[in-house]
Amino acid sequence: MAREQRKAIQCTLKHHLGKLRENEKGWSREVNIISWEGAQSRLDIRDWSKGKDRSSKGITFTRAEVERLRDMLAILDLTVIEDSGTQMHVQDVQISYQPATPEPEAVTPLAEVSEEAITEENPYEIEEDEQREAV
Repeated sequence: MAREQRKAIQCTLKHHLGKLRENEKGWSREVNIISWEGAQSRLDIRDWSKGKDRSSKGITFTRAEVERLRDMLAILDLTVIEDSGTQMHVQDVQISYQPATPEPEAVTPLAEVSEEAITEENPYEIEEDEQREAV
C-alpha cells in the first residue's frame, strides 16, 4: 500500500522523557509516554523525524512491562553489551530475574482471639439439640 493511501494514526504525546540518539538525517530515537489512537498511555521508544511528523516502527510497553523491564535492567551486567566483535549466543548470557513478591496478608495470631470466640456454642447446634429432644 502506498504511503499516501495509508490511514493516519493519531497519537498524543503525554510526556517526553528524553532522546537516546540522533542520526545524521535528523531523526532521533526518543523515549516518550504516548497514547496511540486514544488508548491508555504507554512507554514508547521509536525514531522520530525532525519535525515529529513521521516515525519509524517502535516498541511500546504497558506499566507492568515497564516495571519488569526496570527490574531486569537494575541487575543487568553491562559488560554483556560490549562492541567487542565477539559473536554472542543466547546461552552465553544467564539472567537471574526475581520479580518482586507481593507482601503476605496479615494473619491474626491465635493468641489474639478471645476465649469467648473459642468457647461460644454454635447456635445451630443448640437448635438441632432442642429439636432432637422434642422428638
